Amino acid sequence: MELTLKSDLKNFARSCVAGSVEDACHRCSKCIRKDLIRAVITGDATGARSIPDDAPGWGPFAADPPFYMQAQYEWVIARLPREDWPGGLSRLATKLPRASLERTEWMGRAYSPAVDSAIPPQWRELSRQRIAERLGWMQELDVDHMQAWDRT
Repeated sequence: MELTLKSDLKNFARSCVAGSVEDACHRCSKCIRKDLIRAVITGDATGARSIPDDAPGWGPFAADPPFYMQAQYEWVIARLPREDWPGGLSRLATKLPRASLERTEWMGRAYSPAVDSAIPPQWRELSRQRIAERLGWMQELDVDHMQAWDRT
């Protein structure tokens, strides 16, 4: 998401078809997750604070972990100031007590081997260059944390 927010096309990016470019639907956990991540990256928690506590997107978290995309929620919990947490995130945080800066730091960097498996050959060099400029690469400790991350 950090790459998207730094792009000239950021105002056109919305991955949920139920919402609009201007507004997240909050009926899906994806919109909730993206508003929370955006709040951390931009330092503007307005979107996060506006997520209704009874939004349907919080529904999947009524169960016990592990959750889909759980590492991303732990990343947010470790970074978003508590006074900016919507009620749904407060409830979720009680189920994810291991969220920490150190254990989720890897999520802010790119995993180098993924370039070869996910990007077509003709775009790999340019992609490596841009990723290095904008995000940076995981170090050995980051890779260790990523590979050890398992909440099942």
